[in-house]
Amino acid sequence: MCRYNESLLYDLLFDSSAETLKQFGRDSKWLGAEIGFYGILHTWGQTNWIHPHIHYVVPGGGWDGDKWKDIKYGGKFLFPVRALSIVFRGKFIEGLKKLYYKSKLTIPKSMNIATNKDFESFIDVVVARNWIAYSNAPFKTPEAVVKYIGYYTHRVALSNNRIKSIDNNQVIISYKDYKDNKKEKELKLTGEDFIDRFLFHILPPNYHKIRYYGILANGNKEKLKKIVTALIESGKDSNLYNLLMVVIIRMLAFLILFAPTGLNC
Repeated sequence: MCRYNESLLYDLLFDSSAETLKQFGRDSKWLGAEIGFYGILHTWGQTNWIHPHIHYVVPGGGWDGDKWKDIKYGGKFLFPVRALSIVFRGKFIEGLKKLYYKSKLTIPKSMNIATNKDFESFIDVVVARNWIAYSNAPFKTPEAVVKYIGYYTHRVALSNNRIKSIDNNQVIISYKDYKDNKKEKELKLTGEDFIDRFLFHILPPNYHKIRYYGILANGNKEKLKKIVTALIESGKDSNLYNLLMVVIIRMLAFLILFAPTGLNC
């Protein structure tokens, strides 16, 4: 489905996952503050097949009106991933249904969806699957944050060193099999299949694959200045560099991944 509705479904993926994070941030059970974060869209998996997902860098706290509020549980826990998955799935499915019933989706014939009943049956199958929301441990240093950002923002679907050989009409690529203890394996593809897989990951023209939300959104620059000032003033170290590093560590803490499943992308 993603092949025929790239912008629509990628936008829906951004919107539903971002709203999920903001909802959990506002909930006093988990934080009770306005959070800020940014997301990076990736469309590929290890075998270069279609696997749309978003990596979010999320702060270790939020802005509570006039002060910074650190996350609970000693800074080691942000939000429960199982609950995130359920809410994310609900928001995404709701958005998908709206697109379908407004006749905005292009449905490929291979999906065998000819009637509304067929579509609802498809939705039932998708909802029954486990949806992915994964959270990494907090970053420990500002350098780790910068390294992560630099590594992920401009990655391509397949680097040259993973192309092991090209012979006649066959291309062999290496990949990590995460279902088999991350063992490195090789995959043989025809030239046409290799090109098809690679070209799919070229995003639509002018599509924004990096987006900012909440207190990190472009429209909240003045609020962000207040937050940074408050964090600096709360520091005990008189060295400005160290204070700024504290701000970065506290504000850029967790990595969360969202990925829909079962959409026959």
